[in-house]
Formats: sequence, C-alpha cells, structure tokens
Amino acid sequence: MKFEHKYLIPESKFPKIKNAMLPYLTHDENAVRNGNTGYTVRSIYFDTPQLRYYFEKIEGMKIRKKIRIRVYDDYTEEKVAFLEIKRKNENYVSKNRSCVLFQNLDKFFSASKVENLILPAEANVSRIDDAKQFLFYFKHENLRPILLITYEREPFVSRFDGNLRITFDKNLRFLATTNYQRIFEESKLQSVLKSKIIIEIKFRRSVPVWLKDLITLHNLQRTSLSKYTICLEADKEISGSLNKKKINSFILKPSRN
Repeated sequence: MKFEHKYLIPESKFPKIKNAMLPYLTHDENAVRNGNTGYTVRSIYFDTPQLRYYFEKIEGMKIRKKIRIRVYDDYTEEKVAFLEIKRKNENYVSKNRSCVLFQNLDKFFSASKVENLILPAEANVSRIDDAKQFLFYFKHENLRPILLITYEREPFVSRFDGNLRITFDKNLRFLATTNYQRIFEESKLQSVLKSKIIIEIKFRRSVPVWLKDLITLHNLQRTSLSKYTICLEADKEISGSLNKKKINSFILKPSRN
C-alpha cells in the first residue's frame, strides 16, 4: 500500500513548480520507451445503478474502491486493457491489476473461466485472482460503465527513492457512456478543470524533505480531488439527477451508448 497526496494548481504555476522538482526526478521509463515524455490515459469507470461508489466518495467513507478499465494512448490491434480495482483506506491506496487484450474484453465479461484470457506475461496466480475479483464485482454488484475519463499524463520517479512517484495530469475530459468499447473516443469529450494541472504524489513511508520544502515554498494545498467525482458532477444529465435526489431510479439512456 502507498500514500497518495493530490494537489490542483493553475497551469501558469506549473513550469516553475516542475522545474523546481526536476533535479530530484527522472521520467518514468514507461513514458520514454517510445521516445515521449508522457502518454494519454483513457479509463472507463464502472459503478452500480445507484452510483454507490460515487456516494461513498462524497460521503467521506474511509474505505472504498473504484473499478475501471484503463488503456494508454491510441488503439492498435494488440492494445492491452488493464482491469483495475483501486482501493482506498483513508490516505492509503492499493491496486489490484490484471490485463487482457482489448479485443478480448467482450470474451472476458462473458467467460466462465478467465485464465486463458489473461496475458502470458501477467498470467500468474495473483494476476488471475485479480481478474477474477474484477469479474466478481462486475457481476455481483451489477456494475456498468458510467464514464469515459481521458487526460494527458507526464510521469516521474525519484532519482533517489524508487517508491516515490509524481505525475502531472492535464487536459482532463470525459464522456458519459454505457459502452466500454468507446474508450478511445475523442470527438465528443467534454473538458473540465481547464487551465489546471493535477499533481499526484505517491510514496510508501514519508515525503522527502526536499519535496516538503517545495510544497511549503509554493504554498501547495492538498485536496481530496477525484477525477471520477468531478467529471460525474460536470455531466449535466447525471448531475441533474443527483441534484434532484432521483438517483435510485437513475438509468443512463440507451441513446448515450
């Protein structure tokens, strides 16, 4: 398990803060593998018909989870989809993660046995168990896709501590949809938090002194920001149902598939 701290800053302050951090950081190897310094994150978030996961967040429940499918960058025939269960216990976060080929997602959701669908590199006992957990929640909590959330991420790791990871997220955009096959959609996305940068800091024991000093110097204020919550409330149709307290009967219309 790791700690996770989040900060929201104006885009105008980003260059100065980033430059102050750079002597202590190096780009994540996943970002530089293809000659880039960042990548596009695309996630389909699942929830119950009553949006239980959303309400657990806004009601401040200390122990909660998110269920999502995540892919990176653009579609290819061999694109990998990650099946993620992100758990939070107060300030601690952990993640169960397995992966399948994106083109096999339909098979995964209808399969009685998932072992043959988990990619070979990931096909160990724990990853298979993670996939089974994902499918268990999907079926037993009657989950369905709710939102596509997309953003650009520039990830870094510490030069001195492999457990410290810092990411900068921008251009947050979303689409309400009941179809996880739309995860690569771009044309109909709505933008939120324009001209803002989300900083996420993940670490195991404590924030290093240099980072504490930088946070104090730039007067960064921690926030409990949730991309899922922000995007859900930004959607006019969904937020209208939330505000009218009709959530128990709320169903996404088929026309939004």
